[in-house]
Amino acid sequence: RFVRGVVDANDLPLNVSRELLQEDDRVRTMKSAIAKRALAMLDGMAEEDYAKAWDEFGQVLKEGIGEDFANRDALLGLMRFASTQAPDAGQRTSLKNYIGRAQAAGNGAVAAEGGAAEGGAAEGGAAEGGAAEGEAAEGEAAEGEAAEGEAAEGKAAEGEGAKAAENEGETDKPGDAADEDSEDAATSTAKDGSGTAAKQSSKIYYLIADSLAAARQSPHLEVFRQRGIEVLLLTDRIDEWWMSFVDEYEGIAFQDVARGELALDQQGEAGSAGDAKAPAGEDADKAAEEAAAPLIKRIGAVLDGKVEGVRRSTRLTDSPACLVLGEHDLGSQMRRILEAAGQTAPEGKPHFEINMAHPLIARLDQEADEDRFQDLVSVLFDQAALAEGNPPKEPGAYVQRVNKLLVELLAS
Repeated sequence: RFVRGVVDANDLPLNVSRELLQEDDRVRTMKSAIAKRALAMLDGMAEEDYAKAWDEFGQVLKEGIGEDFANRDALLGLMRFASTQAPDAGQRTSLKNYIGRAQAAGNGAVAAEGGAAEGGAAEGGAAEGGAAEGEAAEGEAAEGEAAEGEAAEGKAAEGEGAKAAENEGETDKPGDAADEDSEDAATSTAKDGSGTAAKQSSKIYYLIADSLAAARQSPHLEVFRQRGIEVLLLTDRIDEWWMSFVDEYEGIAFQDVARGELALDQQGEAGSAGDAKAPAGEDADKAAEEAAAPLIKRIGAVLDGKVEGVRRSTRLTDSPACLVLGEHDLGSQMRRILEAAGQTAPEGKPHFEINMAHPLIARLDQEADEDRFQDLVSVLFDQAALAEGNPPKEPGAYVQRVNKLLVELLAS
């Protein structure tokens, strides 16, 4: 779309129609070679120069993800994104940057663990060294008491040398073991996901929104911001379309943070105590689900027909509620694209997630007046839609409910 040039070929059949020429095997070969050469040229550009090219032609490259399967991996390497780790930058983060930051954080954690192991080994070596000196002193005392001649002294000296050699060998072994243990610890950390990098790099998290400002203020980012997990922000009109064609990059799966149930706890947390506390955590989650069940049932009755279901949220820390798409539901971008093309988008109902730790939800759980309860739930539902960048389906009713609640608040 943006590369122009002339290709000289001696064996093209020019005495045919354009349609037949496009289906020629030689033309396909040339097209493939030129595309790969152009992508390689873009990949080899300096970052500053490529940033200018991306700002100008980035959306064209994104179209290639859905149209050029053969070069999809190369195109993914050329993608640039806004990121929660770079609040002042635009679309400058590559997928390699994202993965590299996760690995760098994990290497720091592994190095700390390895240093602790080496420190323990050094202490053990020092203790063994002290024991060896004690044995040497005892050997010298024994020589003085024996005094049986030069031959006896020679034998004693040989015995001391053998003991010293054995002690040196034993002193060296803990260090070797520590090195092996630290390597094993690093390997197990990467495999088990107990480090920050293993947790973060297990998936590439992204969020699709209508604007960068809306993306950065999205309630779906709250738990990721709290745990220091980077999320890529996609705000171009075709982002949801081309993301539907990719599942992973270099073996790491993509995950939309606004879809489905979030299970960060299953991947481990930085600073967690390990698997020993997993049963206690599961019991706590089960108890929290049971405690929230009555309120979830009441809210579900109010929102019946509007949502697919109501559940306790694991992604919210500051907001009272949010709307979550199903795994295979269409987002707002795809709906607008289909409507602009004159097609009817299939109906989908979001899930309504509530933050049980929020004061509004706690107050809602104590509300005995059923009419007031319904008004509060409806306001929370419309606010969750507004946070997603979507207007309430009944704007007039929303304004009336908010005004009614304000009057009651001022009168109290």
